[in-house]
Amino acid sequence: TFFCPDEGPRANVLTVGYVTDVNLRRKGLETFVAAARLLPDVPFVLVGANPGPSTDRLRALAPPNVRLVPGRSPPALLEEYRRARVYVQVSRYEGFPSALGEAMACGCVPVGTRVAGIPTLIGDAGPYVAVEDVEGTAAAIRTAYGTGDGAAARSRIVERFSLERRRRTLRELLETVVAA
Repeated sequence: TFFCPDEGPRANVLTVGYVTDVNLRRKGLETFVAAARLLPDVPFVLVGANPGPSTDRLRALAPPNVRLVPGRSPPALLEEYRRARVYVQVSRYEGFPSALGEAMACGCVPVGTRVAGIPTLIGDAGPYVAVEDVEGTAAAIRTAYGTGDGAAARSRIVERFSLERRRRTLRELLETVVAA
């Protein structure tokens, strides 16, 4: 219920990830910034760009349509999700990306790689791209930005990942273990 859309305007393409030397490639942050260069008319926002050498390197690569911002408090991050049309998770490897689920719950159309937990969240709610495919990422963002369905993305998260469903599934698993 915390991560939900509002009626405000949506213009941004967003990704969230701490900017570190490892995350530049692992989280696809370099790909995100390079894709922004191919879409100069679209505003991009990267949350997690705290001051440091990695952020300085990424800032040097970023075109003018990319805004790099430090990590945000939960209420401020919620506002970033609510202002975004598209959320990008083009990781090289990943666990279960909570920021992707939070963004989708807020009505962002997802663009992601078919890595680890990303497809579990996205399902058929958004397009997929190959790891480090800058042109493919830009094309998928353009498509998601123009014709993506944020309501469908939210519905997928609410339907498949609600607290009640997780409680019920955990209870069923525990009952199975206890009965065995």
